[in-house]
Amino acid sequence: MMQRFSTALGTTGVLLQWTLIAAAQVPPAVPPAFEAPRTVVVPPTPLPDVTIVPVAPAPTAINSKVVGRCEQSLVQATASFKQGDYDSSLKILNQALTQCPDDPTLHELRSLVFFAKGDYETASNSSHIALANGRRYWMWPDMIRLYPDVATYTKQLRTLEAYTKKHPADAGARFVQAYHYIVAGYPEAGARELELVVRLQGDDRLAVEVLKTVAKPASPQPVVRQP
Repeated sequence: MMQRFSTALGTTGVLLQWTLIAAAQVPPAVPPAFEAPRTVVVPPTPLPDVTIVPVAPAPTAINSKVVGRCEQSLVQATASFKQGDYDSSLKILNQALTQCPDDPTLHELRSLVFFAKGDYETASNSSHIALANGRRYWMWPDMIRLYPDVATYTKQLRTLEAYTKKHPADAGARFVQAYHYIVAGYPEAGARELELVVRLQGDDRLAVEVLKTVAKPASPQPVVRQP
């Protein structure tokens, strides 16, 4: 997955700038067994957003007319997505990305398209690019409005959960699942998935950074005084 992601970054000219804390690294050893997390219940009402703010690249000058066309394409792609026409939405997004290759919102919607189509590796790659370009997570009320109803989204999430249960070592699918758990308002469930991603794929620096923003700090150990 990381090889494809690296290729995508090279094509779009995206540059990751991360400052990592060595102590926060999780050993890249694959655990001998995986415990599937309990099924997350998709909330029917809006929940508070959990966001991260990665290091954004320096802004580049883009022709305002090009930006306008990309924004128009985003509106069109979103309309097709809501109608369930994922192929048309993807076609519009791909075309728009030739003009605005670093637009994080286009990449994020593209990730949702592949999530809907069951291509979790590509969905993960698109999410990585979006977050690396400074995109914050969707807010739950905004994301769920992209769907005709909650049931449509829930069905797609259940399909992903079934896939990760069957393929527990798929780091890309795990990252996508973590992403959706966090957006839906379940950061602890998302953190568990990210911990697995980092163990499976220790060179996924973005997963490490996201995990640090959602994981709760460890409880302090009691101080034992020597007599």
